Amino acid sequence: MEQYEVNLLLFLRYTYFMENKVFQERLKKLRKERNLSQDEVGIPLNISGRTVGNYESGEREPALDTLIKIADFYGVSADYLLGRTESRGVDSVNEEVSMLENLPDKARDEVRVLMEYIRYKYL
Repeated sequence: MEQYEVNLLLFLRYTYFMENKVFQERLKKLRKERNLSQDEVGIPLNISGRTVGNYESGEREPALDTLIKIADFYGVSADYLLGRTESRGVDSVNEEVSMLENLPDKARDEVRVLMEYIRYKYL
């Protein structure tokens, strides 16, 4: 697949998730959970409070680098912000990795075999 085709697919996927309103709703919910104003959110992201408001209302969409900054600021994954998962963030992944690290070697080997089987079956 050519690079422009990959970029187009990423753009289309990104646009779909932005249009489905999940991003706007989650962005506003995260800000309100922390009792922050739009201006207070904008400062560490190096954007204006008005821009944050435009993201929340769906009038504007953040660039991908800004989306990553927003996810980092709130401690959630970009996938969560875009509605691709209900899991808020990296913590759940870290917990799973930690659990795997604490397994005996034989159990980890079995998990690897199972993952290879699933990858082969579904990808």
